[in-house]
Amino acid sequence: MTERSFHPAALFQPVYGCDPDTDELQIRLQLVSRQTNPPVTGGQIGIREVVGTYEFRYSPPNNPSTFSKMFTPAHIAYFRGG
Repeated sequence: MTERSFHPAALFQPVYGCDPDTDELQIRLQLVSRQTNPPVTGGQIGIREVVGTYEFRYSPPNNPSTFSKMFTPAHIAYFRGG
């Protein structure tokens, strides 16, 4: 495990659209930037397998490993209970 002393925050914005399966309105959270110095605009949140478990990871813009079998892009949607 790598030790990290700095954990930058990710900034998201809501994006309204239709659920591809149900066609109902949904709100997705789109990654806008990462609060680093200097800030990184864009990128992708995804899931990858690490030592027999899965973890959420950030991948910077235009990272070729984002399209590998080890990284599955994740789409975060907001659901209202009711």
